Amino acid sequence: MTKPRKTFLVMVSALLMTVALTGAGLYFADSYLANQAKSISDLRADDEVLSIDLINSQKMRDDLKRYSYIDTIADEILPNAKNQSKAILLINEMGQEVGVNIDTFTFIATRDDPGDKTQTEPLEGAPDILVFPVTVKFSGTYSQLINWLRLAEKNQRKMQVAKIDIIPKTDAEGNIVSSNFSVSIIVNAYVEK
Repeated sequence: MTKPRKTFLVMVSALLMTVALTGAGLYFADSYLANQAKSISDLRADDEVLSIDLINSQKMRDDLKRYSYIDTIADEILPNAKNQSKAILLINEMGQEVGVNIDTFTFIATRDDPGDKTQTEPLEGAPDILVFPVTVKFSGTYSQLINWLRLAEKNQRKMQVAKIDIIPKTDAEGNIVSSNFSVSIIVNAYVEK
C-alpha cells in the first residue's frame, strides 16, 4: 500500500472516530442536560409549592394573631382549671355590685391533694366538662337576690344556679320581721376536662 493511501485510511478512520466520539459525547451531554432540566423543573415546582405554603402560613399566622382574643374569651367562659380564688372573687364582686356581703363560700370536700381538677364532678351527658359546685350564703332583700341572679346569668364564666334556699328572718312566733332574708345558693361553675 502506498503512503498516500495509508494516510487517507488513517485520516478517514480518525474522522469516523471523531464523528463517533462527537456523537457519543452529544448523546451523553444531551442526556445530562435533560436530567438537569428535569431537576431544575422539579425544583421550580417545589419552590412554587413552598411559596404557596409560605403565603398560607403567613396568612394563618396573621389570622391566629387576629383571633387570639377568642382563646382568651373561651378560657374565661370555660377555663381548663377550676381557679377557686378567681371564682370566689367573681362571686364576691357580684355581691358587692348588688349591695350584699357574701357570708360564706363552701366547696366540695377535697378527697386528694388540692389541684386544678379536685373538688369537681363529671357533668352528666358531657364527658369533657367538669362541674365545680360552690355554695354561696348571704343576707339581702328580694331585689338584691334578683339582681345577683341577673349578674350570675350575664357573667362571662359559664355558671349555673343549681339550687336556691331562701330563709326569711322571723321572730319566736314565726312572723317575718324583716325584708331581708338569708339566701343559700348552689352555683355550678364549669371547668374543661
